[in-house]
Amino acid sequence: LDGLERLLVERGLLSTAELQSGKAANKGRLQAVTVERVAEIIGQGAPTILPAEAAPRFISGTRVRARNVTSRSHTRAPRYTRGREGVIVFHHGAHVFPDQHAAIGEKQPKHLYNVRFEAHELWGEAGAEGKSAVYVDLFEPYLEEVNATP
Repeated sequence: LDGLERLLVERGLLSTAELQSGKAANKGRLQAVTVERVAEIIGQGAPTILPAEAAPRFISGTRVRARNVTSRSHTRAPRYTRGREGVIVFHHGAHVFPDQHAAIGEKQPKHLYNVRFEAHELWGEAGAEGKSAVYVDLFEPYLEEVNATP
């Protein structure tokens, strides 16, 4: 709650005095949302695909490896995918790279891909059932292309 209150004050949505009193000082500043408008507002959504500085490095069918990088800060790369090989299924476009956003607050877009990992690649033959696979969304900085020739 403290973090939310600080964020509201930092963004200028509330003042410290308003928080302490529990009353809005300027009722015209914030517009109340009625129950009837909630579905309309949510339905409008917000754009999440952003322009990127560079073209995507990978296309569908590209064989990739999730980088085996240990991070002391925020990351969206699941540990079980690190160092494992998979195949790009599709490109989601460029989105805010959460690692960088969490660390320094910059909303720098990076390309996001859906990657198919065969279960045996992740957990070995003993942990895989038949032709099972796992699909994981991974940002471009987490990936490297697997060379076709050794």
